[in-house]
Amino acid sequence: MLKTLLLFFATAIAEILGCYLPHLWVQKAGSGLLLIPAAACLAAFVGLLMLHPAASGRIYASYGGIYILTAFLWLRFVDGVKLTSHDWLGGAVILAGVMIVVSGWWKTPLNDDVHGRRESEICCRLSRLSGGWLCRRNDSTRCCAGANKFDWISCRRQ
Repeated sequence: MLKTLLLFFATAIAEILGCYLPHLWVQKAGSGLLLIPAAACLAAFVGLLMLHPAASGRIYASYGGIYILTAFLWLRFVDGVKLTSHDWLGGAVILAGVMIVVSGWWKTPLNDDVHGRRESEICCRLSRLSGGWLCRRNDSTRCCAGANKFDWISCRRQ
């Protein structure tokens, strides 16, 4: 669960940074060269999003909560805006909501047959693009074998 939450934070930072850099270019008269790292951040965001445990509403709702918390941290530490008591309270409620949703992940299957087929397609593409480094199944068989249970967080060379 901790690896998933860290993945969510990394995804949120990539998304926020990918939008913040063009904001600096447009609103703060920054260099147009800021668009290059912004594009790289948004590409990283898409790549990280594909590593999320499944394409389901539960996962995206949890990610959304972590995104909001990351945005509060960005507001405080990057923009230098002091958070109000309402911000802190809202952040605590959001964090509690995320933890409630995440705590139920193992009780409800994330991958029904439809998600399993979709994940298999994504996994096969990632495996081909990365030379087998990403998305091998835990049982060391090829991801294209058709099973629908993947451990997306621990994708590594086996």
